[in-house]
Amino acid sequence: MKWHGLRYGYDVVLFASVFIHLLMCPYTKVEESFPLQATHDLLYHGSDIGRYDHHSFPGVVPRSFIGSIFMAILAKPILYFIANKQMAQMVVRACLGIAISLSFRRFADKASDKMGSDIRIWLILIQSFQFHLPFYFSRTLPNTYALGIVILAFSFILENRYHVAYSLITFAGIVFRGELVLLLIPLVLVPLLTSKITFGKTVLFGILVALLSLATTILIDSYFWKRWLWPEGEVMYFNVYLNKSSEWGVSPWYWYFMVAVPKTLLTTIVLLPIGVYYCLRANFSPLSTLLISVTVYVAAYSILPHKELRFIFYAFPVLNLISSFGAAKITRKRHSYVSMGVFLLILSSLFLSVGFLHISSFNYPGGYAFDQLHRIEDRDNIKVHIDTLPAMTGVTRFGEINPTWDYSKEENITESELMQFNYLLTAKNSVPGFKEVFSVAGYDHIKKSIPPQIVLQPKVYCLISEQFYLNKRID
Repeated sequence: MKWHGLRYGYDVVLFASVFIHLLMCPYTKVEESFPLQATHDLLYHGSDIGRYDHHSFPGVVPRSFIGSIFMAILAKPILYFIANKQMAQMVVRACLGIAISLSFRRFADKASDKMGSDIRIWLILIQSFQFHLPFYFSRTLPNTYALGIVILAFSFILENRYHVAYSLITFAGIVFRGELVLLLIPLVLVPLLTSKITFGKTVLFGILVALLSLATTILIDSYFWKRWLWPEGEVMYFNVYLNKSSEWGVSPWYWYFMVAVPKTLLTTIVLLPIGVYYCLRANFSPLSTLLISVTVYVAAYSILPHKELRFIFYAFPVLNLISSFGAAKITRKRHSYVSMGVFLLILSSLFLSVGFLHISSFNYPGGYAFDQLHRIEDRDNIKVHIDTLPAMTGVTRFGEINPTWDYSKEENITESELMQFNYLLTAKNSVPGFKEVFSVAGYDHIKKSIPPQIVLQPKVYCLISEQFYLNKRID
């Protein structure tokens, strides 16, 4: 009863963690650009597809609009009461964060139903006091859209409703992230080998859901892209078959296991081997299925040379569940100092997460510079050119709050062509014909000292045309 009384109080911790990360880092980076710009265009341009951002800046590979449509539907009723576009961006991201938190909440509830109410408490605390997943829950990445669906699927696996879970993961893989096939294979094979599911029914469900998902993404996305395409199919062709993703850097095969997982789990990784031990001893096959599947998934993904933490997002809810299982096992029917030790371990994870969040807040100089420019210039018909760095570190269409301004992100523009603009947001501190108005500092490095210090350097400069400046003074 004690744990049950606190059940919904801990939900506040889960949602608060996501909102704190959102408020501390309100801007976005280039990886989130397409889904966020697409959501903006759906909200503000509607059926006028010719004005959509992706026609001017399509990106390296096309992405699906389905996640953005979902976010626009969630945010639209709220935005009837909010005129500020910058606030609208926060609303969109908050809606995403809430949706994925609700998915995680169901995952925690089903774990509690099957494994004990204290599991839910430890799981929410471990999850909320880490940095990476609460940080990414509100970030408009295809990986994040897929993560919310996969977490929901995991909750169905805990209920032994395997075919519902497979349907969800199949949809997420075909629409958002094709690598989910590497997760789906062991999730199917383990229950199949243990006679939890039948081969014929599983194949039938798989084919039906795959065809429906494929038809959905082709029809919807071909409409927005104005050509017949399967976006995630083109992404897989680019990244896997052509192996073009390696152009963004490569990491050794062990990076996920030796760097990404410890960096994400932080101090609670101590609980993971304890949880694995009890998991292997427990007579609860869905938990073992999840553990084996995410381990195989991470190992298989380690073969690809280009590695990023977001590629293995789907493993962390399961690893946190295993850690929570370990925490619950060693704190049940033991002295209070054991529970206090586990809680201090989780608090130390929170301490490190606060440090990560503080550092991350300095990674968006473009967004802050864009906002500051609108604060100091209140005249209409201003022409602004946005260089690559600010465009990659926070500038989005949600920040274009003056409809009379001309915002340009044209690349490879010459210095003579820049003279047509009143303001520049650029990584350069000097451009002929312009003078500096202000600069915004961003994260540069950590100074090795006691205590360590965050070193900031000017990253984005706001420059004003000298001719426009003179005219402005005369006026």
